[in-house]
Amino acid sequence: MSSAIVPRNPMNHKDETQPILGKVACPFCEEAVDVDSEEVYREVALWVHGPKSDGGTLREHTGRYAHPRCIELLKAGQSPDNEMLF
Repeated sequence: MSSAIVPRNPMNHKDETQPILGKVACPFCEEAVDVDSEEVYREVALWVHGPKSDGGTLREHTGRYAHPRCIELLKAGQSPDNEMLF
C-alpha cells in the first residue's frame, strides 16, 4: 500500500472519509490543525498496480492531517523544527 499526503478536496465534497469537524494534532509539529481549513493536507493510502506509482485505486483517508508549512518544509528536506532531514 502506498501512502501520500494530499490537499483536502477544495470542492469540500462530503464523503465517508471526512473526519468529524474540529482540530487534530499535526504529526510533524504536534500543533493543532484545523481540519475544516481548505489549506490543510490530509494523508491518504491507496493501492497502485505495476512498477510505476501513477494513478491508484481504493483511496482511503488515514485520519492524519498536516499544516501546509510542515509539508513544504518536509519537501525541502527540513523538519518543522528546522533541522535538516537529509
